[in-house]
Amino acid sequence: MVEPAQMVAYALFSGAELIYVGVASNPSLRIREHELEGREFTRFEVLSKPVEPEQAREIERQLLGDFARNHNGQLPRYNERVA
Repeated sequence: MVEPAQMVAYALFSGAELIYVGVASNPSLRIREHELEGREFTRFEVLSKPVEPEQAREIERQLLGDFARNHNGQLPRYNERVA
């Protein structure tokens, strides 16, 4: 469990395809929310240690920016914009 004032960056995958990058203070709850939203994924991976929320959001922005640069400006399937 992550400390209350901290968050982690995480990713959802479908097979080997990265389909979502986000941040959460309670990763287990967030996985359940994704399932209830109908997002289909095969794997959930925590990408950072627990950090302050702004740090987690910066990690998320960097990961999404890197993804977009390597995929002709496109974001992962379930991401709408760079945070």
